[in-house]
Amino acid sequence: MHKSYAYLRIPAGDKESIDKVNIMRNIQVSEENIFLDYPTKKDRKFPQYQLMLQKIQEGDLLYICNLSSLGDGYKEVCEQWRVLTREKKADIVVMDMPSIDTRRENSDYEFGIADIVLNMLEYVAASESNVRRSRQREGIVEAKERGIIFGRPQNPAPNFSKAYNQWLNKEISVEKAADMCGLSRTTFYRRAKVAKESTHYAGVN
Repeated sequence: MHKSYAYLRIPAGDKESIDKVNIMRNIQVSEENIFLDYPTKKDRKFPQYQLMLQKIQEGDLLYICNLSSLGDGYKEVCEQWRVLTREKKADIVVMDMPSIDTRRENSDYEFGIADIVLNMLEYVAASESNVRRSRQREGIVEAKERGIIFGRPQNPAPNFSKAYNQWLNKEISVEKAADMCGLSRTTFYRRAKVAKESTHYAGVN
């Protein structure tokens, strides 16, 4: 006989947690099959969720209040949805989204609600990742335009300003300039390039 389970994550300070727990208890899920996790910023292991995963079997039904019960972001939600519906072959009902009910008798779609939701989550997760990377690139470009230098802090290079200006004015060779700073020729060239692109360059004395 198939069993019904309920799972809920209750963040610290969630004033609606009591109502959510009561909702879970009113859907005729036995008390021993209701699993509650109380995550914090430091503790994201979700032991009750892991215990529920061990117990749930093919054909069982899992109630969750919302998709965020399965993860902190779309990528994690997508992975846990895949585990539950494809590996465990369990059904899921999302209580704050009544249209998401993967039980076959409630589906008019050829491939089933579970596959449709998984495809949607995979698409949103990929889109979210692409947007994040795009914003990071834009932020880096803007930061560089403001003269912010990324990477490991450079070691101080004594006399770099003097050597750089003399080399730039063709008063000394690059070998002499690098020697004045205690740098290799390659490193001097690299710092000289940065100095040309920004008024803020490392190693100025």
